[in-house]
Amino acid sequence: MVLIKFVMLRFQLFFVGVFVLVFACSERSAQLVEGNSGENASKGDTLFYWFGEEFMGTQQNTIELDREITVTGGKAKIKAATHAASASHIYIYNADCVRVGTFEVKPNNYGELEAEMVFDDSTKTEVRIAFMNLYSWWNGATLKSLHFYSSTGAVTDSLRLPIPKEEEGEVEEFQMFDELGYSWTGSRWLSSEKMVLNLNESVIPWDASVLVKSEDFSTSKIIIYAFTEDNVQVGEFRGEVKEFSKINLPFYSSNQLDTLQKVSYLECYSFGAKAKIMAAVFAYPEADGIEEFDYDEDRCY
Repeated sequence: MVLIKFVMLRFQLFFVGVFVLVFACSERSAQLVEGNSGENASKGDTLFYWFGEEFMGTQQNTIELDREITVTGGKAKIKAATHAASASHIYIYNADCVRVGTFEVKPNNYGELEAEMVFDDSTKTEVRIAFMNLYSWWNGATLKSLHFYSSTGAVTDSLRLPIPKEEEGEVEEFQMFDELGYSWTGSRWLSSEKMVLNLNESVIPWDASVLVKSEDFSTSKIIIYAFTEDNVQVGEFRGEVKEFSKINLPFYSSNQLDTLQKVSYLECYSFGAKAKIMAAVFAYPEADGIEEFDYDEDRCY
């Protein structure tokens, strides 16, 4: 209840500022990433991710990035569109139209398979990518997800693959931090691949929770670990969600004797069906008595 009331006050206080921000940004081109954009967006140990439904057939289907990115590897999940086998191929190119790698897999009987990226030049440890051509012979298939890594180290940040966003369903991210606590609102896909949500400020998780929404009829098992800036796990959020419903998951501390350790980032996972994290709130104890707030599809987070 504190979480709900806390967020309501936040929206009352910042509504005008958010309104101006959203409309000020409406004239620019679609943002490339979820998280902090800029020249350093692809720097560090970053996971670039994409989820969707892209058809693959004998006719070329192209996915073009808004900018070139440097990657050290990747994965693609592809689903067969028929009961028969689909010879599915994704050819990956740089901005000079030079092929640098491929995904190849043969799913069948409506099943899903995951392919690892294979570099065309096996002596290289990283390549730059700009677009991909998708094919499937002789039976159709569907590309379900893409993951690319910017280094061989541990993932320290997660960004949306720079494919232009569709206007429908596009959600801006906001982070707020003041005397009431901290809140993040947005929309990020969760999967079995680690998704990192970095907080702009480290915060004590006195009264913390996350809002997760199911994106399928089947069950999603949600596990979100909370870490300090020194990479020490201090707690977690756990739960299950299904049938396109939403759920608030409370924070559980790893050490009940030390509740003053500050959370710097979250590592998020979903096992099973699709799901999204929609909000994360760390409210201070004095944030009581705030009016109840109803999470609704029409809200701007």
